[in-house]
Amino acid sequence: MQYSKSAPWSLTLNYGLAGLRWVLISLLCFLVLEPFLNSVTNYYQKPLFIVAIDNSTSITSNKFGAQEKNLKNELKKVSSKLQTQGYEVAMVGLETENIELIDSLKFDYTTTDLASQLNDIKKNYANYNMAGMVLFSDGIFNKGYSPLAVSTNFPIYTIGLGDTSYITDLAISKVVHNSTVYEGNSLMLEIHSLNTGFKQVATQLKIRSKGKPMVTKDIAFNPNEILVKTIVSIPITGAGKQSIRIELVPVEGELTILNNTRTIYVDVIDAQKKILLIAASPHPDIKAIKTTIEKNEYYKVELAYNLPQKLDYDLIIAHQYPATNTNAHEKERFTKSNNAKWMIIGGSNDYAYLQNELAFSTSASRSAKADLVKPLLNTNFTNFNVSDGFLLWVSDLPPISVPFGLDINNPLAQVLLRQQIGSVATEQPLMVFAKHKETNLGILLGTNSWKWKLDEYRLTQSHQYYDELISKTVQYLSADQRKKRFYVAPQKSTFEQGEDVLFDTQEYNALYEQITGSKVTLEITGENGIKQGFSYVPLSANSVYKVRNLAEGVYSYKAHTKLEGKNFTTKGQFIIKHLNVELLNARADFDLLQKMATKSNGAFYPFSSINDYTKSIENLNPISTIHTTQKAASILNFKWVLVLLLVLATSEWFLRKHYGGY
Repeated sequence: MQYSKSAPWSLTLNYGLAGLRWVLISLLCFLVLEPFLNSVTNYYQKPLFIVAIDNSTSITSNKFGAQEKNLKNELKKVSSKLQTQGYEVAMVGLETENIELIDSLKFDYTTTDLASQLNDIKKNYANYNMAGMVLFSDGIFNKGYSPLAVSTNFPIYTIGLGDTSYITDLAISKVVHNSTVYEGNSLMLEIHSLNTGFKQVATQLKIRSKGKPMVTKDIAFNPNEILVKTIVSIPITGAGKQSIRIELVPVEGELTILNNTRTIYVDVIDAQKKILLIAASPHPDIKAIKTTIEKNEYYKVELAYNLPQKLDYDLIIAHQYPATNTNAHEKERFTKSNNAKWMIIGGSNDYAYLQNELAFSTSASRSAKADLVKPLLNTNFTNFNVSDGFLLWVSDLPPISVPFGLDINNPLAQVLLRQQIGSVATEQPLMVFAKHKETNLGILLGTNSWKWKLDEYRLTQSHQYYDELISKTVQYLSADQRKKRFYVAPQKSTFEQGEDVLFDTQEYNALYEQITGSKVTLEITGENGIKQGFSYVPLSANSVYKVRNLAEGVYSYKAHTKLEGKNFTTKGQFIIKHLNVELLNARADFDLLQKMATKSNGAFYPFSSINDYTKSIENLNPISTIHTTQKAASILNFKWVLVLLLVLATSEWFLRKHYGGY
């Protein structure tokens, strides 16, 4: 027996070996109970101090601009002083732009929203130990609401930048104009000229388009006159997007001439959309629809009772046409035309034509009778949006006449209105939109909708919702929605200067299945005629190509690719706009900064006294926050437990081996 008196080691060692085994077994039994250990960790978080900078163009556009280098040096000193005092420092600009290198700081924001900057700081640093904030600003805000409306639970120290002295300056503050105009028409401009500080001054207003002078007018400000409104009419030639430059000739003594010019952009439409309203015979519906469409000068409506020889229309509205007495040749021409169509179905229609060409279905009991049907709005309709009151208007409309036993048999049609016969709501469509031979098709299965217009006027003395129904139907159907195999277009028509211009690209095979991988060449031409070439290969279905660093102006683009051996081209225009409202007011508002500081228990310092603020940092007492984390974990998850078990087990074995027990 190894634990007998005859063991080859001493009694003391024998008791030691027994003790090792007892500890090992006891520990194993203890671990079977799956004990847990609680660990407590303390983390000390330094207090955070935000250095916020108003890096808009108004800071450097006046006399203070000469101190930009000095301002950056003082920012470095303040940041370093706060860190030395024991604070963690985060430096942010407008739109909470993180500023890593002060030397690379640019004062290039064209608007200032101090309230948004404060709200973003509160949101982004809500979980930090906020000790305070120092804001370098001129107190001018021209976007959002007053920063005084934002409450904070930390003090704000404000440093006043800029010039508070009275200035003399002229500026174009506003230009009122239509964004679209028809080619050949005149564009009316209402130009607001602003006088700051001059008692009496005269200058000239010059308007240019495509680099050529168009209008020159004398402008005179009477004593103490601040604003002069000038109305000018200029002729417009050429289609597409155009820029018009308006300038106030600078006078001696102006603070800056950067705000003396303003560029506006207009979209010149080369032609009105042509709409043919063809009818089997005169009917009150025709006048109701025609007068509504003609309220929009963008549309030109022609009324006919026989199909014209030339069908160069963006939309054909067919009221009970083709009729039973329409000759076969007209029906054939109407069928073969690729125009978008809005079919208004009534008792004069040729039902055999509707069955054969438009897949209408008729019941065996169909007769010349008509049902009186009220409309029900399908709230799941998504082809276009309707206003909030449209549903209420539809729900109370009088009934119209719907041919008995006639139904629209198109499962892909999008239903706008359903039928309610008496008090029974049905799933039968009353007004639908669909595709027919790849062109837009609208169907109103009934006549006498003129009653809707009359009823609305009786109740409200307006035609708001009837006009909305007609105009949105015409707008949707007349839009060019034919499928294109190659599509390249900017994501929006107008971009701010400095913003990336993003182009969407889509390519399709002959079956209109989307494909990728064909090389695209993109050519962009500025107003000055300078062309820039780009090429890329779209590798995904939602490919986006980015063009950067385009200057202000109107640009034309042309994209080209080759699909299955065929060449495809698409083109268009977009605008790069530069709008700098910062230049309209260059006088600093230290009063606002003083109020911000007082409200938050901070302090205000003009930039000339920045050293006083830097010294005041020494009086601050940063208090770190202790974060305690308590965590419960199974003792079996600790590696040292396994190591301990191995040491106990191997120690007994080693001792026995060493002293001749094996």
